Amino acid sequence: MVFMYIFFIILISSIVQGASSFGFAIVAMPFLELFLPVKTATILVLILDALLVFFISLKMRKHIVFKSLIYVILGSYLGVIIGVFGLENLKSGSLEMILGILLIIISLYLIFNDSFQIKPSKFNGISSGLIS
Repeated sequence: MVFMYIFFIILISSIVQGASSFGFAIVAMPFLELFLPVKTATILVLILDALLVFFISLKMRKHIVFKSLIYVILGSYLGVIIGVFGLENLKSGSLEMILGILLIIISLYLIFNDSFQIKPSKFNGISSGLIS
C-alpha cells in the first residue's frame, strides 16, 4: 500500500512539473517524507526530477538559451557537492528541519509574490543552480 501512495505522490508531482516546468520537488518532498527517510526521498526526487527535466528539455529545446544555462549548470555542480556533503554528514532530524524551513520560505514567497521572474545574469544563474 505504501508503494501506491508513493506512486500517486510522484504522479501528482510529475503533473505539476509538466504543467509549470518546476515544482516536482516542492510537491513531492513533503509527502514522500511521510513514507520514506529524508535521504532516500531526496535521492529518489533527484533522479526522477532529472528524468523529467531531460524529457521536458527535449520537448522545449527550441526555446532554451544555452548560453544562459552554463551558469546554472556551474551553480548546480557546486550545489551537488554541498548537498552530498550535507546528506552524508547531517542527521535526519537536521535535514528535515532545513527542508521544512526552505519549503515554508519558498511557499510564503510564492504566495505573496504574484510575479515571479528571474532575469538571466551570471549571478542569478549561479545562484539558481546552487539553490536547486
